[in-house]
Amino acid sequence: MRSAEGVYRAFGFDELDIAFSSRPALRAGDEPTWERAERMLQDSARQAGLEFAVQPGQGAFYGPKLDFSLKDRLGRSWQCGTIQLDFILPERFELAYADSSGGRQRPAMLHRALFGSIERFLGVLLEHHAGTLPPWLAPEQVMIVPVGTELIDYASALALRLRNSGVRARLDASSDTLARRIVEAHKAGIPFVAVVGKREQAQDSLSIRDRSGKQWNTRLENGVRELVRLCAQPAIAEPDP
Repeated sequence: MRSAEGVYRAFGFDELDIAFSSRPALRAGDEPTWERAERMLQDSARQAGLEFAVQPGQGAFYGPKLDFSLKDRLGRSWQCGTIQLDFILPERFELAYADSSGGRQRPAMLHRALFGSIERFLGVLLEHHAGTLPPWLAPEQVMIVPVGTELIDYASALALRLRNSGVRARLDASSDTLARRIVEAHKAGIPFVAVVGKREQAQDSLSIRDRSGKQWNTRLENGVRELVRLCAQPAIAEPDP
């Protein structure tokens, strides 16, 4: 359960609402089984430090569930993830496993989905970021822009070096002005533009601009390491055992 919060935060969703859904009117199984499942799922959520609202009667026909709803940048709520505790279907399908003493035990089943429909989640993600994805998700992460045709080879070598370091980098050696190429790169949602001119080549440096307009100069080695760090996938907690 805790891992779900880390996954959503990595995608840029910091607001998360959790709801517990109890037994619906039309359901399988007996009351003691449902009482046990509801108690265990709520206790587990509390032990994980989760706060949740209660949605009476909104559970699946085979068990209670926790639903995870994400808030986008406009405050809209999108239900994406779910964890459902199911004692009913293992019983119906007569599922069993051998325990350490060789006895036969009935398992519990967890139905777990973080994103729901992946196509729908991608739509929510693009809406949330208004098309400008975080650097680690951007299809192109760095645009290398040489100032002058004589620096194309130098810029090409830098782009190759970044790609070899795992950064999705591309060279723009078109005849457009420097300002136009920077504007077009940011319009395309590319998070970083690295400009190399004669001064940068002479000083073994790099001029970096991000989408917000922030600009800084740094030594080439430091700039490469910084771009690799800024474009790296964030650490996401491993799924709960």
